[in-house]
Amino acid sequence: MRVDTELQSSLGEIEDQEPEFNSRWYRGWEMDRVLAYSVVGAALVFLLWQFHPSLIFSNTTTAGGDTGAHFSVAYFYIHNILDHFRLTGWSSSWYDGYPLYVFYFPLPGVITGFLGLFVPYGVAFKLTTVVGSFALPVAIYYFARSLKMGYLLSAVAAVMSVAYLFDRTYTIDGGNIASTLAGEYSFSISLALAFFALAVLLGDPAKFRRRILAGALLAATLLAHILPAAFAVAVLVFLVVTRRNRATVMGSTIAVSVMVLLSAIWEVPLISTYAYSTSMGWSRISTYVDSLAPSSLRIYLVLAAIGFVASIVMKIEFGSLFGIVGLTSAIAFIVFPLKAVYNGRMLPFYVLSVYMLAGIGIFVIIQAIPALVGSTRLLFEGLGPPEFHADYIAELLGWQRGDAIVPQPKSDMEAKSLTRLRTGVETLRQRLVRRQRVAFVAATVAMFAIVGVPLVTLPSWSPIRGGTSFVPSWLRWNYTGYEAKVGFPAYRALIVEMKQVGSQYGCGRAMWEYNSNQNDYGTPMALMLLPYWTNNCIGSMEGLFFESSATTPYHFLNQSELSAGPSQAMAGLPYAGENVPLGIKHLQLLGVRYYMAFTPALKAAASADQNLSLIGTVGAQSPSSTVGVLAESWNIYLVHSSAEVVPLTRQPVVMAGLAPAQTTWLGPALKYYQTPAEYAVARLMSGPPAYRRVAPQQNVLSSVREPKVTVTNAVVGNSAISFDVSRVGVPILVKVSYFPNWHASGATGPYRAAPNLMVVVPTSKHVELRYGRTTADWLGIAISAATVLFLGALFFKRRIGSARRAHSVEIVLNPGADESEIAAGP
Repeated sequence: MRVDTELQSSLGEIEDQEPEFNSRWYRGWEMDRVLAYSVVGAALVFLLWQFHPSLIFSNTTTAGGDTGAHFSVAYFYIHNILDHFRLTGWSSSWYDGYPLYVFYFPLPGVITGFLGLFVPYGVAFKLTTVVGSFALPVAIYYFARSLKMGYLLSAVAAVMSVAYLFDRTYTIDGGNIASTLAGEYSFSISLALAFFALAVLLGDPAKFRRRILAGALLAATLLAHILPAAFAVAVLVFLVVTRRNRATVMGSTIAVSVMVLLSAIWEVPLISTYAYSTSMGWSRISTYVDSLAPSSLRIYLVLAAIGFVASIVMKIEFGSLFGIVGLTSAIAFIVFPLKAVYNGRMLPFYVLSVYMLAGIGIFVIIQAIPALVGSTRLLFEGLGPPEFHADYIAELLGWQRGDAIVPQPKSDMEAKSLTRLRTGVETLRQRLVRRQRVAFVAATVAMFAIVGVPLVTLPSWSPIRGGTSFVPSWLRWNYTGYEAKVGFPAYRALIVEMKQVGSQYGCGRAMWEYNSNQNDYGTPMALMLLPYWTNNCIGSMEGLFFESSATTPYHFLNQSELSAGPSQAMAGLPYAGENVPLGIKHLQLLGVRYYMAFTPALKAAASADQNLSLIGTVGAQSPSSTVGVLAESWNIYLVHSSAEVVPLTRQPVVMAGLAPAQTTWLGPALKYYQTPAEYAVARLMSGPPAYRRVAPQQNVLSSVREPKVTVTNAVVGNSAISFDVSRVGVPILVKVSYFPNWHASGATGPYRAAPNLMVVVPTSKHVELRYGRTTADWLGIAISAATVLFLGALFFKRRIGSARRAHSVEIVLNPGADESEIAAGP
């Protein structure tokens, strides 16, 4: 165990008086290290107890919340994008197609793909969802050690991270297990990576390798989730300001620069196309007291206050840091404007800070009580200036590592007083160390018990009440998979029917009636897996990643018109309620081939609509039931006149002065979308010079009639579309979501058409559209590749320099080396 050399030399007098002092010091720290490693190991065993191997390693289809839909995303990504050596790409699965992982985080998909090389996909996906939770205690332990915390206090931080993981004060915002099970496993991975990155750098910020490795880990953090990456950068800023030493400033600057440059492959395209994302208009959380001080968190808040004060007094940097994080997160939660960041996203960092500070509070109490009882005179009577006390007491009692920066004596008198202080504290430490370690172990066991009791059902005769946490049931719900759900037979029957429909009537998109009772299948998002179960033959209009598609608003309008219990998840839209005729017109415009309904009123309205044909039914699983999706049969309808590639009969018009951002595009596009009488004249954001320019909100019922043209051999694949036309020059509407990465050959365009489709003007009788790379994509690739090459060359150069210096030292130490050896070099 390393002890600071300056501290060793200053203890010379004590060593003379007590020869066995150093050996006891080393043995004490080694014992602390063994205890700390044991506690971190116990934390992992505790997690394994809940994430039972029989759940994680069973090859079932993960269900539950958004996670049950993420299951199909990673599979599609691995088999359609990652296998083409692309980090992001296009998915036809949802929303008429959308850019996959352009506006979301690709690293979890990469992890799943890597794990899938060794285990079945279902197991690989589960391991990806749990890896962040298992990594967090280890990451926080090493982060605490990097801030010079002692072994035992660092171990307490790891234990408190487990308490944080099982926290139930929020369930969707990220970090804790509840959020991970709800779908935020990207956040969990990113949070653990953030602490590993910080630990690597802060262990010795002057070292080149640590700076580069920390930068790479920060890049991985960003590619997993942006918020923990921002948190990590904020921590570095705090440490740069408080430490004000060159190593921290330079190390942090280099690490953050490496992060930005390495992740440019994802960042640059994101920034360049951000205008094509959708803002969902989330409502801010305004229950500030209930969110920041819920009843289950109040005891921890008291302990956190003790921990924060102790951290300031004892100069525990770890605690001071989390105190600032907790305070700033709470303030941000209250004052952040809604459009900047959804304020609920501040809760994970606030709650984590509370648990970390509470751990310090607990540790200070269990260590200080034995130390203070009957020991005040020994510690403080005539033992040097007060500024020495906190630092060396913290150091020698194991609260901080022996290389902590502490005040130095300014005179011989102070030096003697300091020596007396050290001697006194060490005497006390030897007397109390056994009691304090016993107290540490007891407190650790107590904390595991406090966290664990709510996770189990205790016998009725037990004086302790248990089984109040929903986390174990959520774990079982998710990882037993769809296959274990009461609604699985009905769900499987519906999927089988849709596969047969696709085989008989052709592949295409499906709009299904939404209802939260579909949780009986495993999650209300269960039918988002239609593309997964049908080998991408049947797409789902409903999907995750709402912000990733500019088509999202129109889908939620359709959902409101064609569902008895719609989610209406996007705020600010002109929802009008059930309206099957209008909803079907919208499906025709978006190229949706199938409509699936189960509510009796909607089935009756759909059966009466001339634009629909009933082509399949799936019986109810529980006809005797009076509620829920299992009590009703499903009707499957073919939507007429919904071809995905159609010629336009009239010349489109260009809405002048519009920009891609939803703030300018959405209003006019919604007006057009809600007015089927104007569908004959397509509205474009840009177009050929000959096309008429109109005001964005102008009504246009007619325009120049186009010659008749026939479209044949239309093939709409995932990232490629092709078709033939009988004549050139006539605009063709392609009912696939617009995005700048689409490129046309044999035609001009594609031009963005309201609501969010594409129009091309053929210049050849054979037209192809492909989802490719833009200038921003190539720029991002070039920056990241150049960074890798530069760092590799720099690393190699430093290795060569180190080898030359080592060889020079060898020659100096071995003067007998002949001239040929010297000339030969390393």
